[in-house]
Amino acid sequence: MAEEKTTVVERIYSVAALALVFIFLLLVFSIVRTSIFGQVEEEKHVYFEIVFLLLLAVLAEMAVFYLKQQSVIILMLLGMVMSASFMGLMWGFLLSLNLPFSLPPNPPEIIRDQGVIAVFAQLGAVILLFKVGLHSRIERIFSKENMMVATAGVVLPFVCGYLYASMTGGDFAYSMFVGAALTATSVGVTVAILKDMGLLGKRFAEVIIGAAVIDDVLGLLVLSIVINATSAEGGALASVATTFLTVLVFMAGAVLASRYFIKYYDRKEMGARRFLIAM
Repeated sequence: MAEEKTTVVERIYSVAALALVFIFLLLVFSIVRTSIFGQVEEEKHVYFEIVFLLLLAVLAEMAVFYLKQQSVIILMLLGMVMSASFMGLMWGFLLSLNLPFSLPPNPPEIIRDQGVIAVFAQLGAVILLFKVGLHSRIERIFSKENMMVATAGVVLPFVCGYLYASMTGGDFAYSMFVGAALTATSVGVTVAILKDMGLLGKRFAEVIIGAAVIDDVLGLLVLSIVINATSAEGGALASVATTFLTVLVFMAGAVLASRYFIKYYDRKEMGARRFLIAM
């Protein structure tokens, strides 16, 4: 009986997967057809985009399950495939094939309003980093080990990027920006990979996340210094000091406020409502 139930469940999942793939392909065809052969109001086109993104996320999770890969890798690959630059590259290739039917010169706009993607991306990053922050301690983030790793992660890429750009013929401003660009990290991607692998509780994961957080703060300061150092306007030192004080005040305020509110709501025994209030 157990084997029969397992077989039935697998068949249901297979049918559901095929149905989702069919709906996804139908939606893609509808969007491409609308983009090429018709005009749709922006308000209505947003509905296409939201449903398309939701189905794309479902298909990404299915690909993660069947391919046994990290979800971040699958999502990044799908994002690259659906990007405007990739669509433009493939559209140019299709136009060069001399097909028996004619194609419009411009590629279809599957996602017209980039603001929709920006909202979902920012919301997802906030929720992901917030969940990680619930399991972190501020004293572990700003530890001696994390500071050393973060400092090396900023200084070495900046020096290497600056030297490479200089040796390849770049001027001072270009070399500075190349070095500053290499100091940037992606905490969200790192956290997502560690979370999928179930390694967030490990000591090395705490060092990686803590160093990445400090690296982002230092990277912001480096970028501010580079922008002001390469600009012709004065007041570079004042702008850097303002950026540094803003980051310092924000982080200190966040730490102090979180400690006060957590103690207050612990006394009130708010339970799960703390999460909603914090969000």
